[in-house]
Amino acid sequence: MNNNRRVFVSIYHRGGLSLGENRQRLGYSAYHWGIVISPKVYKEQDCYIFDLSDAARPDPETRVDHNPNHEWIFRSNPTVSGSLLGLIMIGKISNGVEISEIWTRLQSIPVPQRNAIPEQNCVTWVMSAIQALQGSGFAEQFDINKFMDTGIEFANATLSDKGGTPTVAKTNYTTRKM
Repeated sequence: MNNNRRVFVSIYHRGGLSLGENRQRLGYSAYHWGIVISPKVYKEQDCYIFDLSDAARPDPETRVDHNPNHEWIFRSNPTVSGSLLGLIMIGKISNGVEISEIWTRLQSIPVPQRNAIPEQNCVTWVMSAIQALQGSGFAEQFDINKFMDTGIEFANATLSDKGGTPTVAKTNYTTRKM
């Protein structure tokens, strides 16, 4: 069985920001976006999750915030979140490629700048990540803006279908089998 790693864009629910008027007002930013690398058949420890966060980072013992200015920080393998709505496959990586090569490419993408116009956030970072992965041959070539439109439609549909069910939806945006 071919167990090459899959490249996914991950989309996460952001509580009230993903609902109602906020969803319309915020557009893509109504959701949190990231990148997941996972073999077809996997255990959680086989998955690599990459994203950005500007959230508070309290020390587990002192509760002192290590990110008081809410700067954007690149994260690799952040805690798996129960707010994951779905995964959209955008490519495959052969088993000969070291995960460190993917990490290096994604880590080199500039983090969003505060008060930039137009606004920068996890959405703009994921769009840059997709472009970098396409340039490396780790993601298929496609129009990223059209993909983002499809992604938000997928997230909206998944969110309305959730109904409290703890499953993660998956869809394939490539020409290959999932």
